[in-house]
Parts: sequence; C-alpha cells; structure tokens
Amino acid sequence: MKRCPECRRDYVDDTLAYCLDDGTPLLDGPASGDQPRTAILRGESAGAEYRPSESPTVRINSAPDVSPAHDLYFQGSFYAERENKADNQKAIELLEEAIKIDPNHALSHVELARAYGTRFFYFESGNKALLAKSHAALRKAFLLDPNLPQAHEVKGYLLWSPANGFPHEQAIAVFRAALAIDPDLCGAHHRLGCVYLHIGLLDEAGAELRRTLEIDPTNNMARFNIAMNENYSGRYNEALQILRSIPADFNPALVGGMLAWSLINLGRIEEASDLVDRMYAEHPEDQGGQFASLQAILFALEGDAVRAESAIVEANEKGRGFGHFHHAAHNIAAAYAIMKRPAEAVRYLHLTAENGFPCYPLFENDPNLEAIREDAGFRKFLSDQKAIWEKRKKSAVLA
Repeated sequence: MKRCPECRRDYVDDTLAYCLDDGTPLLDGPASGDQPRTAILRGESAGAEYRPSESPTVRINSAPDVSPAHDLYFQGSFYAERENKADNQKAIELLEEAIKIDPNHALSHVELARAYGTRFFYFESGNKALLAKSHAALRKAFLLDPNLPQAHEVKGYLLWSPANGFPHEQAIAVFRAALAIDPDLCGAHHRLGCVYLHIGLLDEAGAELRRTLEIDPTNNMARFNIAMNENYSGRYNEALQILRSIPADFNPALVGGMLAWSLINLGRIEEASDLVDRMYAEHPEDQGGQFASLQAILFALEGDAVRAESAIVEANEKGRGFGHFHHAAHNIAAAYAIMKRPAEAVRYLHLTAENGFPCYPLFENDPNLEAIREDAGFRKFLSDQKAIWEKRKKSAVLA
C-alpha cells in the first residue's frame, strides 16, 4: 500500500507513483493516526464501482460562466484536442493565461491538467514535473467544483497511462461516473471509446466514438479513432475513407501512420512505402517510432531482413518512453511474423498486450501475423488473450 503524504489518501496499487488528487509523490506504507481515504485502483474489485468525491457539493462555478477566462479556455481546448506537440504547447500557454486571469476558473484547471498529461504521455515522458503539475491542476479543479464532470473525465484520462499500468477497468469506471453526471459529456464518451478500442471491445468502442461525433461533429480525434476501429475490425477501405476525410493540418503524422497501415493491409504496398517515406522526411522525430515500425513491415514484405531489423532497432529507440509505443510494438511483431521469426513476434505481442493494447480481435485477424498462426507460442498467447477478452466482453454487456 502507498500513501500520499499531502492529502493522506491510501492507494492499494503499489505501481502508482503520484497521487491522483494532488500530484504528490507517494510514499510506501500507510501512516498511522488519522483515517485515510482509500483508493482501490487495480484488481477486479477496483473496476466494479467508482464514485465521485464525497466532498460537499459546493459549485463555485454553478452560475452561468461569464468569466473573462472562458474564451481562453475554449481556445486552449481547441488546441489541446489536436494532440501534436506544437498545438499542445499552444494549449498550455492559453490555459495558463486563463488561470492567471481567473484562478477560480475550474474548467481551465481541468483542461490544463489534460494538456500537461498529454505532454508527458506523448512528448516528455522523462519530465515527471509535468505529471505532478497535471495532477495538481486537476486537484485544484476538484476543490473548486467536486462534481464537475469534466474533472472526472480527465481523472480517468490521467489514470489510464503507462505510469499506472493502463488500468483499463478502473479508467472505464471513472469515465462512466463522469457520464452519470453528464450523459452528453463528449470527452468522456471519446475516452471511454479509446479504452474499449485498446482492449478489443470494438463494437462498444464504435458506439462510444459515434456518440462523440453526434455530440461534436468537429471532433477529428474521435474521427481518427473511428478509423482505427475500422482498421482493427478488418474494414481497411472504410478506414481509408475516414482518414482521408480528416483535415490535412489536424495531426498529419498520426493520420499518416494509420493511413499507411490501411494501405499495407489492402496490399497497396508501393503507395504505403511512398507515404511512409514522405511522412518520415516531414516528421523525422518519428513520434513513438511509428514510421520506423511501419518501415520494418515494408522491408519484411520486400524480403529485406537486414533493413527490417535496422528499422526495428530505430523504432525501439524512437519509441522509448512514449505512451502509445504499444502500437509500434504491434507493428514490430508483425514484421517479425512476416520474416517467420515467431519467437520474436510473440515477444513483441506480449509487450503490446501487457503495455496497454490487449486487442484480441486485432491479434486474431491481423493478416500480417499469418505466417506464425501455427506456432505453439502464438497459439498460447492468442488463447490467453481470448480468455481475457471474453471476460471483459461479458463485463461490458452486463454493466
């Protein structure tokens, strides 16, 4: 068990490093004396129920919002949604300015917590100060308004991360709690859909992501995730059409990588190769190693094992610490499978599943894994993943 020395909250999840209320580094073992608030964040019982804070319901911002910070909040939210490095920095600057203007603007604290968390998750995984700042901003929002649904949504967003071991059930419970407060909360539907997508509940993911677009037709990140869901369902043409409908300036590296994956699975290898080469030239930082991992697949398909192995090394280097490296890990597994190296492929599939992406339907149907389907290690992996998926599928239906 761990305890936050600041707010005296206990956590039974020993892998958690920072308090979800105030961002304070956790200490081992509960302290004696006062009665702590206990948070169960992992294990089967943790996913069963999540309740918003039992703090008194005092809505400081319950009146119509006429704060001068509100326009900056909306602008910051726009840039935060795009999840690329430049726009994320712009979002942080706008939201920090909003809070300077009105320190009691709860929504700005919430969105700033998200923006700090995104920067840590995607771009600066070694900067623990960002993680602490995100939790501190969220704690401030809860102090201002304990029942603010957006605060519960962002709590789930920060919880579902590599730092916390991607606790899928617990994050789902938090997003559902946010939706219990506001059933039309666009962000909670979106984030819930993202978690469902990653754990292979593709029908449930599609429903949540479509609901997101019903509420906010301009949400291009939800549109991107719908395309990803189509890809993982084996509907590559449908995914391609959706991806090409997303504005070119939205997040070209993210969209380009998924476009290339669609093209590979449609057998349009030359188009995919040209696209990856162009995207790599335009985005040499290669966030998360996605382009290098796609190159590994393409080289493997060409029969060039030496270049494929070199691309795998590069993907690992570029992806070190990246929150969504599990997608690149899946691509690396596919490259090894194409090269008929099942042991390495299965090792990366375990890495994929154990680090936030246990998407059984994808493992079952990915054409790039065809060459290892009769391998005993792969069959055991697939059987284990199916059992976990079926249990989650049943839980989702019963919820």
